Amino acid sequence: MFLILRSIATGIGISTLIALFCYFIFSHRIASRLASTLTVTVEGAFLHVCQHTAILSDRKLHFRSIVDYAATQDLLMRYFGIYTLQMSTTAGGQNTSLIIPGVKDCLHIRDVLADIDRLREHQ
Repeated sequence: MFLILRSIATGIGISTLIALFCYFIFSHRIASRLASTLTVTVEGAFLHVCQHTAILSDRKLHFRSIVDYAATQDLLMRYFGIYTLQMSTTAGGQNTSLIIPGVKDCLHIRDVLADIDRLREHQ
């Protein structure tokens, strides 16, 4: 009985180590690639979001179409001090929100984008 329990524990331990190794190797590489290919710029009255991974996503959103800005953070993001910036738009279908994960100083960036939006409305 002890031999069976020891074998099961060893199998679980080795599987956990292999899974953690694969997770850190592949997830960090994917996250680094996503972060290096994402650009967000303000071009006049438009917010230009471009990301080139396996699929090229290049969006220009007019500030009038952005309804609200939200900053969200889960436990792992809180540990690393990053947020996800979410912007809801007036577009219909599956493009109603734009999500930009892994933003440092997201609350400040959210406020700056909201101020740009407010200034553009009054011009």
